Amino acid sequence: MSPRESITDGEAGVGAAHDPLLGVSPAMRRVLEQVERVARTPRTTVLLCGEAGVETERVARAIHRASARANAPFVVAHCVAREGCDFEVELFGASDGGGLLAAAEGGTIFLDALDELAPTAQAKLLRLLQDRAYRPLGANEDRRADVRVIAATHRSLEERVERGAFREDLLYRVNVLRIVVPALRERGDDVVALARELLGLRAAECGRRMHGFTADAEQALRRHRWPGNMRELDNAIERAVLFAREERIDAGDLALAPDANFLPLGDRSLRAVEEALIRRVLAEVGGNKSRAAEVLGIHRATLHNKLQSLAIDA
Repeated sequence: MSPRESITDGEAGVGAAHDPLLGVSPAMRRVLEQVERVARTPRTTVLLCGEAGVETERVARAIHRASARANAPFVVAHCVAREGCDFEVELFGASDGGGLLAAAEGGTIFLDALDELAPTAQAKLLRLLQDRAYRPLGANEDRRADVRVIAATHRSLEERVERGAFREDLLYRVNVLRIVVPALRERGDDVVALARELLGLRAAECGRRMHGFTADAEQALRRHRWPGNMRELDNAIERAVLFAREERIDAGDLALAPDANFLPLGDRSLRAVEEALIRRVLAEVGGNKSRAAEVLGIHRATLHNKLQSLAIDA
């Protein structure tokens, strides 16, 4: 997905937040009740929290679609620094125009990975939330902004404040309404319903005719802990669609790593346990190093170093 994406579909009002990939479990119904309530106040800042892979962006889109801003842009801004990219310019623009904030005017801007926001950008975001104004790089005058800010984090901002990596005053400003998106393992039979939705989508993309899951496959879906949450489930379904020999997905097609007792039986040294955990998570996320690092709660560079030191071929 590109850094900038606008949507104009959807209709403001109760029910507009419905999305089959959000589920219907009690845990998600509580989230959707909060979505509907905050959608009625088009300027309230929202902070979405949850484990990596819990689809905070989908919840943000649901808020946007259910609000009076539904026909205005929904713009995604990833706060993680990228090589060759000045994120402050990307977000706030420059004197000659541009910027994701300007693109989101009248609508919603979704700040993903807020915990990664650089200190100078934190100061500018604080001013935006306080005064509804910002100054693009090199500009001589402020610009007004009519946008709702929805931010997401997979890490504790309170801990980041204690470490001096996040401004405490910004935490108060962004934490007007906090919505905790539950992990997939906390959502009961949602996992089977979501797997069916994803199966239809991925089968259509691959041009395959699929007819659901066997009873064993559904049991495997319920039993798995899903540390990678929706991302891991989506990967598993796509992989199963590609390699299943029959038109109904069986448990073996899902290729889920076993959940029970992944620790090595003999060597219980820290190195052996660490190696077993890394191998397990890599298997669960289909070898995707970035997603494995998210699940493990470490930086991708740290994971790369561990793979080398442990001689693990991902």
